[in-house]
Amino acid sequence: MLLVFWLAILITACGESPTTPITSAHAQVEPGNSNRPLPRDIVTVELFDIRATVSLGGTAVPRHLVTLSAKAPGYVRYVAGPVGTRFNPGQILLELDSDILETQRRSAWANLAEASAVLQDANVQLYRQVYAPDPSPQGGMGVMQMFDRLVTRPASNMIGTSDSRLEKYAQFNSLRAGVERAQAGVMRAQSHIDEIEIRLDDTLILGPGHGVVLEKFVERGNIVQPGQPLMRVADTDDLLIRVEVPARIIRGVYSGMPVEVRLDALDMPLNTVVERIFPAADAFRHTVTVELSVPPGAPVAPGMYATVVLPDNTRQSSAFPVVPPSSLVWRGSQPGVFFVNTNGTIELRLIRAGQKTRAGIVVLSGLNAGDRILASPPVDLRTDLHSSAKRG
Repeated sequence: MLLVFWLAILITACGESPTTPITSAHAQVEPGNSNRPLPRDIVTVELFDIRATVSLGGTAVPRHLVTLSAKAPGYVRYVAGPVGTRFNPGQILLELDSDILETQRRSAWANLAEASAVLQDANVQLYRQVYAPDPSPQGGMGVMQMFDRLVTRPASNMIGTSDSRLEKYAQFNSLRAGVERAQAGVMRAQSHIDEIEIRLDDTLILGPGHGVVLEKFVERGNIVQPGQPLMRVADTDDLLIRVEVPARIIRGVYSGMPVEVRLDALDMPLNTVVERIFPAADAFRHTVTVELSVPPGAPVAPGMYATVVLPDNTRQSSAFPVVPPSSLVWRGSQPGVFFVNTNGTIELRLIRAGQKTRAGIVVLSGLNAGDRILASPPVDLRTDLHSSAKRG
């Protein structure tokens, strides 16, 4: 039994590993929690030259915004859906009453039929004069008519009392004028029909393309007059960011220039391109309107506020501390970072963050070059401001 006891003690002693003190700052144990070491992703804050920029407020607007107005008087018979209704090209968006115009159109078609009949009769009379000027009637009077044609008319032409050729020409010209008057009557009736058709088309308000109804100014049953606004529509899938740029920095803006934009609805920057620069400045605000193209599919709606960051060539670049975006932690609306002290403890330090660059987040105040921070602090890291960090 004694031999077994000493063998057990010897085996236990051989299985224990020797302990060594931890001297690395990356492996020091956090105060208040002796079971977990410090995170190893500690970075040193460095300075970077940041180009001077200016942040301007812009607005998302449709590229094509159309206000549809009434082209004819009348009362509204039909309106296609509420605000937000999508439509296709040529779809009826609004219709005015057209009963009176329909009645006028039927009357105009009747006038056209009458004018066409008059024209047909005039053509028949003209053709008869050309091809059978003196038809001989059947019966006993044919001898007298033949005598008149063979004796009386030639004798009258010889003594100068009449001219049969001139009479034929005058009669032919009169019949031809009758045909032309009948043709004019047909054209007049057709023009009246065309006018009514145009007025009927004016009672229909059609969609100019793919779009959405943004505003409605009338409802069914309202009386409208020509020129009165009816609704405002736009293609919300094709948007622009419109911003007023101060004239002092407009020289640094050019067409095709990439511009970073931040929208309230997005957590990430939106890459846009300068599409158009207006040729003249506003005489009162001394700004130039600039339009930026929005990438297709971006979650942007008309009227959204946008922050546009443009270079300011009137100021020199400055060196600022830059930290990784993953190092930021938020306490309400205030950003901060976990600062590593020289003794290895961690404290939360609030900072004033600036713009996001390719190098990282610009720190306007709260950190200096050479400070050490946690690049990616664990989500369960807890600390009070200017106190030792603890994990809960």
